[in-house]
Amino acid sequence: MIRSNVIRYAVLAVSANKNSTMFQQDYQVGLAVLGLYELEERKLIFWDEASTCHFSSGAQEELPYLRPLCEAIKQSSGKTLDSILFTVLTRYMKDYTDQVEGYLKDNRLVSEKVNKSLFGLESKDLKAEQKSVEECKAQVLALCSDHAVTPAQWVLAEVLLKTGLLDDSYNRQEAKSIKEKLQERPDIPELRACEKTLGAVDRACSIGMAVLATTMFS
Repeated sequence: MIRSNVIRYAVLAVSANKNSTMFQQDYQVGLAVLGLYELEERKLIFWDEASTCHFSSGAQEELPYLRPLCEAIKQSSGKTLDSILFTVLTRYMKDYTDQVEGYLKDNRLVSEKVNKSLFGLESKDLKAEQKSVEECKAQVLALCSDHAVTPAQWVLAEVLLKTGLLDDSYNRQEAKSIKEKLQERPDIPELRACEKTLGAVDRACSIGMAVLATTMFS
């Protein structure tokens, strides 16, 4: 069973062929934000009253795909959300996405096919296993059921929506139902903690656009 929103998001992105577009900005933003959320969820980091990030003492070792994020936090100048996101998106994203991809392949959540062009150039094509895709989709579709929903499920749904992956992963009726449920999200303490994560998506998108513009015109 997949227990990570980072991995769920990556599986759905591979399924929708949104992990290998030219600049992958939306995909990268989603991975970055969900990765920071997972570090906090696993109690590996915490934020103080000044919104500065700290590592938790005595925390368990992070999973391999989260290590690039931990290194980005260490190398971030101000340890604020913006400085961490900037460091991730400019210096650690390739390592991070490579680690996520490696996890997907090692755990047989995706398969890889290597293609060769007429000129001998190689390109790889990832295909998500259908069973994994259905499991990940079910996490978000749970919002439309009568069952209790966890904060992580709300966060995944919101990040999918904000990064444009929701419409690519679900049929029209499913996407419409999920969007309607997101508008009805109850105001309870367990879900208020998600607001920082959702705000981080907007901040990451702004930073990502600035990074992309700098790259294109430098």
